[in-house]
Amino acid sequence: MKSWAGRFRNEGGVALPLALFVLVSLSVLVLAFLSMGGMEPQIARNLSDTAQARYVADAAIEWAFDQLANPATTWSTVLAGPQVAGTGTSASNPRAAWMTGANGAAMTVPGLAPTSGTFTVTVRNDTLAADTALTGVAADTGGATTDLNDTLILTAAGTYRGLSRQIQVVINRRLPPMPGALNCGGLQCDFDMGVVSDWTNHHFHSNGLDYAQDPLDPANMIGVSGNMKYAIAGPTGSQAGTGQSFESRMENALNKHQINEMDGQDQTQPPGTAVVSRQYDGAGGKTIAGDSTLTSKVDGSGNFLSNPTSNFVNMLKGQPGVNILQSITGGGGVTITNGKTTGANKNLSFDLGTTQSPTISYFVGDTNPSNNDRVLSLKGTNSGAGILIVENGTLLIYDSFRWDGIIILTGKNVAITFDKVVKADVYGAVILNETQNGLDTPNYELQLQKNCTHSEDGSACGGNDDSWTKMYSSSQRIKQAQQGIRSVLRLSGWREI
Repeated sequence: MKSWAGRFRNEGGVALPLALFVLVSLSVLVLAFLSMGGMEPQIARNLSDTAQARYVADAAIEWAFDQLANPATTWSTVLAGPQVAGTGTSASNPRAAWMTGANGAAMTVPGLAPTSGTFTVTVRNDTLAADTALTGVAADTGGATTDLNDTLILTAAGTYRGLSRQIQVVINRRLPPMPGALNCGGLQCDFDMGVVSDWTNHHFHSNGLDYAQDPLDPANMIGVSGNMKYAIAGPTGSQAGTGQSFESRMENALNKHQINEMDGQDQTQPPGTAVVSRQYDGAGGKTIAGDSTLTSKVDGSGNFLSNPTSNFVNMLKGQPGVNILQSITGGGGVTITNGKTTGANKNLSFDLGTTQSPTISYFVGDTNPSNNDRVLSLKGTNSGAGILIVENGTLLIYDSFRWDGIIILTGKNVAITFDKVVKADVYGAVILNETQNGLDTPNYELQLQKNCTHSEDGSACGGNDDSWTKMYSSSQRIKQAQQGIRSVLRLSGWREI
């Protein structure tokens, strides 16, 4: 009889169990590999579908951008649209409005079938304090349905084959600060207002009460379009080489011009307190104020570096669709008479725009302008809408002129001159941005040429009608001027959520 130890050392019959074990193990591995191999196409498809869903969300943002850039689209009207179910209107969960199909139904990418994916877009006002970190501007005080700071938050959801991705962006209009109907930024704020004599000068009216309709329309509404502004705003601090503040220089110049009205925000009172007054009675000075948003950055020698207006203009130069017209030909600049160019630049192609189709009209003079270089002269009857920019030189306005939107004079030796016989109305804002360090020639940024005897009752003036220059603050007109101009819209804060 063999010992137990001998039996354990006997390896007979081990091969079969070992072979079965290896076979089973290999079978499991084969099945695992087959299973994984079968999952690879699904993983690849999920990855592809996720990317497609994100592309759809991207397309939805572009679609929303086009809607908000459309002249027929008012941002506050969009915000007042149908509320997204369940969002509520609490401070922590602000109202969001659908910009897509009825009752928030998903839409397809324009030009593609539903099989290519669907999307929804919601838009809300930036009313939360926490929104500032995303938008870069102070939270809007207009509430859930009234946009006051030209900034909205968009959220787009793209869906493809049951997979969804969301993108959130900020959309805003990039405009320089305009705290007044007339804004004199830059390094100089000098006005030539004519001769000191009652009723012998050009009638000048700067109004910051913010008109929602044409002030000449009997049905006009005041103070419902946006915040009240100053009649005239300038930089804070003193103007170099003068020993006077910017505000004092503007007020002193206006005291020499008897026929003017300065209406707008009272700088000595809380926001919303209006002054309606003639400058020469003293009260009008309360609505001429310094504002830090117009103050420029300078180097150690006082040379101009930048400010929001110059940053805005430089940004526009690189935008598609902005036609910059080099206007100096033979030193005379461009002359537009009754809507048509004349003289050396008579074949120049331009478009001053209309309220239905506003444009950016950009005229540039010499990079090193000499004294009183004319860049643009407007004679006869002219009108336009949008943003009018004149750089490095003067803008001269004669006869009958109306502008709906923003007029910007920027660069070296800039000035805007209104002729002695003119009927000029601007609804929106005017910005004067002189970048020359030290007094230049012409030594003014705004000039009203002397007129004949003026009568308040509208009677004839030496055989001619009364002459005037009137600047009306109007957020409505500024927003209207921006609508349709994609160059002033920006998407930022792009993130997936």
